[in-house]
Amino acid sequence: MNRFDGIIEFKPLSKDNLLQIVELMLADVNKRLSSNNIHLDVTDKVKEKLVDLGYDPKMGARPLRRTIQDHIEDAITDYYLENPSEKELKAVMTSNGKIQIKSAKKIEKAEEIASERED
Repeated sequence: MNRFDGIIEFKPLSKDNLLQIVELMLADVNKRLSSNNIHLDVTDKVKEKLVDLGYDPKMGARPLRRTIQDHIEDAITDYYLENPSEKELKAVMTSNGKIQIKSAKKIEKAEEIASERED
């Protein structure tokens, strides 16, 4: 009959494995966004936070899809509804550890101003 009586043991995923999975999922998000000429850049800190939020030792990487939907895709939708002209977006960590979507151009401009003040 169609039955498998063996036990298959899987090794737990490493953090590097999970970061690679997050990269693939975010590439898929960017692919879908590109149909509206939108691009999302995600910082390494945000990717690590997504891994921390979306990894379950019992479920493996399965919850990552929901985590990316909740913290990235939904946030992009909310941001875009308020700022429809913004096409270059960036996912960043706030000082209190939350993921936030912002205009990549505005972030670059703020960084330039901050570096000029340091000089």
